[in-house]
This record gives sequence, structure tokens and C-alpha cells, in this order.
Amino acid sequence: KELGLPVDKKIIACGIKGWADSNKIIDDYAGRDDIFFAAIGHSNIQTKNKNYRLLPHTQDRGLLAKHLSATDIFLHPTPEDSFGLISAEALSCGTPVVTYNIDALPEIVSHKEVGYVAEYENIDDAKNGIEYILNLSKGDYALMSTKAREKIVNNFSSEKMYAEYLALYKEILKKN
Repeated sequence: KELGLPVDKKIIACGIKGWADSNKIIDDYAGRDDIFFAAIGHSNIQTKNKNYRLLPHTQDRGLLAKHLSATDIFLHPTPEDSFGLISAEALSCGTPVVTYNIDALPEIVSHKEVGYVAEYENIDDAKNGIEYILNLSKGDYALMSTKAREKIVNNFSSEKMYAEYLALYKEILKKN
């Protein structure tokens, strides 16, 4: 409510990467009044769907976290993304992610555990992922949300990453 997003609809956020496919999906959901789209980092959308809002780009990490936490799904159908930072950020907020099977994204988004990994460039399969998550029971959705956050905290926290880099550097120094 604080962000001006509807409280009576399922909210699907998307970012700039993968915009062409996100826009097609938003258009395909034009007849669904129970779903609302939030386009993060966009200044202009060309869609026939009236259920959307532009959320401008922000450097405010707290505001971005609020937006990601307020959504039910983060849609990230990108054709390329070497790591998928925005997907990791969404997961860290407990928001399941629908993405494509490309680059590191399947390592971040465990299929049907913390989100849905669709076949690469398959918009219909991405929509299957949206429907899969939307149709989870409250309990199953809560479990997916909890697992999403835990996956990032346990595997990608700065403390864990620092420890892994330090261990790697020590190993390299031992060999020299």
C-alpha cells in the first residue's frame, strides 16, 4: 500500500533485462484483472494491459528491496545475463523468480524450489512458470519464499563470498 501497488491483486515485477519477452507476457495477461505488473527501472511501456505501473530506476537499495518484497513473482526472461543479480536480489527478498535456462540463472533459481526455470526463449513456458507459482497453495508459496531467501543468504552472502575468495587466495599462495 505504501508503494501505491494494489493489495487485491497478484503483483509480478520485471526489470529492464528481457524486456521484449516481459512486454509480450504483460500483453498476454491484458484480460486478467487479478494480476498487476510493476516494471522496475522503466520510463515507458507500450502495452494494451491497463494493470501495470512504472517504477522508475533507483539507486536506493532500500526502496528496491521494498518493491521486490511487495511483489509475488519477479519475471526475468532475459536472453543473456552472466549472473542474474536482479534475480538474486528478488530471491533475497523472498520473491520467487521466473527466468530462462541460460547462463548462471539456473544455479541461482532452483526450478520449482525457489522459482521456475523456463526453457530458453520460450514465452509460453515462462507463462507456465507464472501460473505454477500463482497456483501454489499459501503454504507452498510461503515455503518457496522462505527457501528463496535462504538460498541467497546461505550461498551468496558477502560473508560467504569473502570466505570463499580468501580460501581461494590461500590455496593459490600455497602453490607458489
